[in-house]
This record gives sequence, C-alpha cells and structure tokens, in this order.
Amino acid sequence: MSYFPAEEPQKFANIHKIFGASNMAKVLNDLEPHQWEDAVNSLAYEAEARLKNLVYPCVGVISMLQR
Repeated sequence: MSYFPAEEPQKFANIHKIFGASNMAKVLNDLEPHQWEDAVNSLAYEAEARLKNLVYPCVGVISMLQR
C-alpha cells in the first residue's frame, strides 16, 4: 500500500516542505508498520494546517470548531 498515491502528489510535498523527508522517516521508524498509515495522514493534516496558518496550525482549526 502506498501512503503517497500518485493522484495526491501534494500530500508528500507538504510533509516534505514542513517536516522534511528525513524527519518523516524518523517518525515512521519509531512506529510499528500498522501505525504508519495513520501517522502519514496525521503528518499530512498537520503540514497542510501549517501551510494555511503558520501561527495557529491545528490549534486554530480546533478553536474554530469549538466555537
């Protein structure tokens, strides 16, 4: 299973831009293989949030949803 499908090229690009490929690899190496998909999806979500709002990435989304 590919965690970075060809139809979603921005997923890897965002993670690479925010965290770097080596940091992503370090995160995944610390996890069990069955946890990788969730970790990649979480990194992708956080990276996208940071690109949209550098000051309050996911916290801004959570705050907005709580209101």
